[in-house]
Amino acid sequence: MVQHRGEWVNIRDIYGDYILLCAQFESISKEYNETDSKFLFPIEKFGSELINNKLKRFFLKKFNLDPGRSISRIRAGITHPKGEENEFLSKIHISEINGLSIIMFSIVISKVLIDSGVDSFVTDSYQYRLGIQHLSQ
Repeated sequence: MVQHRGEWVNIRDIYGDYILLCAQFESISKEYNETDSKFLFPIEKFGSELINNKLKRFFLKKFNLDPGRSISRIRAGITHPKGEENEFLSKIHISEINGLSIIMFSIVISKVLIDSGVDSFVTDSYQYRLGIQHLSQ
């Protein structure tokens, strides 16, 4: 996934990346035996304060839900396009899903870097740069 960080070609690429990042969030949560909030846990554990706050505000305004539940429902809308989650998915623009994927990617990379001994100040700075560019309020 790191090798192709560039412009998206089509909606399939954006959706595919999002689903992969959701799987990585689930894997992180499983690693820490966190089963109840598998999409929220990585954000709270490895997301910077800016990212945490930005995602909370964005999803409260957009769906009146917390980030974990919102990420889960977007995922369900992508994987089950004819189900009831499709209406939920229609409330978010593809560019917002792309921005969310970039932020989720930064959280996954931050987890890897922190596990490798990199200070969280460095990962927070990395997330800050991405966070101010994506998911406008």
